[in-house]
Amino acid sequence: LGEKNDKDIAIVWREFFDNLSEEDLKKDRDFIVKELESWFPDVVYVNSRCILTPKGFEVKYIDSEFKKLMEG
Repeated sequence: LGEKNDKDIAIVWREFFDNLSEEDLKKDRDFIVKELESWFPDVVYVNSRCILTPKGFEVKYIDSEFKKLMEG
């Protein structure tokens, strides 16, 4: 958890496998939501695929942001 441009930011980085089932993705989502419920971030950066649905925060994928920074 941190702050950038007057926004509270959370970064979720976890080991991820391409063969996760829908049930695995739901467990992943539920765990992330539970961890964030007391932090109230404005933006959540997450690596790899997820089914996190924004509830008062914006979801951004680290992979695409990182790629932009590496190219620029």
